Amino acid sequence: MDLKMSFSIRPKMSVLSKEEIDFLYGGALEVLERVGVRVLHPEALELLREAGAAVHPNSLVKIRSPLVEKGLRSVPKRLVIYDREGEPAMELGGG
Repeated sequence: MDLKMSFSIRPKMSVLSKEEIDFLYGGALEVLERVGVRVLHPEALELLREAGAAVHPNSLVKIRSPLVEKGLRSVPKRLVIYDREGEPAMELGGG
């Protein structure tokens, strides 16, 4: 007996105002540039260094706003998430 089920999960979200989004985005950019983030993966450190981020000896990386914005521009508008069997499970974006 094949009991394959199909369902869609739609999480409930609260939408932020434009001002709230801008405030959070600005804060995130400030943290990345002034405080930085610790990156422990050697290949990721090298990629960030090559891209222009400031990589310190203790694996602390500081990323200036233009580099963050360049990265965000390269993100695809649509992304498909696959399940363990390799079948499409959900789509992010695209609409």
